[in-house]
Amino acid sequence: MMAVPVDAIYLKGPTDPGCFSQDYDERVLPSITTEILNLVVAHFDAGELITQRELVSRQFTEAVEAKQVAQQEAKRARFVVEKTEQQKKAAIISAVGDSKAAELIANSLAKAGDGLIELQKLEAAEDIAYQLSRSRNITYLSAGQSMLLQLSQ
Repeated sequence: MMAVPVDAIYLKGPTDPGCFSQDYDERVLPSITTEILNLVVAHFDAGELITQRELVSRQFTEAVEAKQVAQQEAKRARFVVEKTEQQKKAAIISAVGDSKAAELIANSLAKAGDGLIELQKLEAAEDIAYQLSRSRNITYLSAGQSMLLQLSQ
């Protein structure tokens, strides 16, 4: 077994994750550095580490970048899952609200009669008449024609 001392020199840039707090270099970097160093060094013997220093350095850099990309993809996947869960919860809440609204309307109609439906028919007829009055095309409606989906009076 061979001990390889490593000094990680890094510069925190604008793309670095800011969610790791101020001690990012003390908490995260040592574990990542050790893991990546072990992966890269495992491909070389002790003599090659010295003679092929440039190759080892390049592979180490590529491994660090690949690790960062993998972490970002994992965060993105977690975000997508959380977003989907929130949308699911919102759909459930909306469905429960729609159900309660329909129940309240049904109860109100049972108690008060069909006055609400008649009011909505009148409002819809008024809206249709307004839209037709603004149209440049001349439209004639016969008196017997029901505009509201053949609803009975």
